[in-house]
Amino acid sequence: MKIIGQIRSKELQTIEVQASSYEEGRQALDRQNARRLGAPAHPDGKVAVADEPKRRFLTAEQVAEELNVGLRPVRGLLKTGELRGIQVGGRGLWRVGVQDLEDYISQAYSVTADRVAAGEIAEYLSDG
Repeated sequence: MKIIGQIRSKELQTIEVQASSYEEGRQALDRQNARRLGAPAHPDGKVAVADEPKRRFLTAEQVAEELNVGLRPVRGLLKTGELRGIQVGGRGLWRVGVQDLEDYISQAYSVTADRVAAGEIAEYLSDG
């Protein structure tokens, strides 16, 4: 089986590779992209590409996407203080620290585990 992948650069150049498996193709594309960007490749075929700069804050929309919920529940969590955030500038502009979101998720897992252990939400876990 042959797999062909493409990368389009900012200069609109197309790089094509052929491989016998998805993983091999992905590695070949990564190597080609690394060469194009001037990043060094490891001898084992993996590419050393600098990580994206980490963001300190997320928008309410980004938090909603991360939690896979709508914007309304996120705004509710911010309003009640259950999710720590800051209001920036005008009305409705909220930012949530990345660590604050991680803390909220950890707390939510803990609360859920406690409720399951207490039998409070077992009915929601059944298939019926």
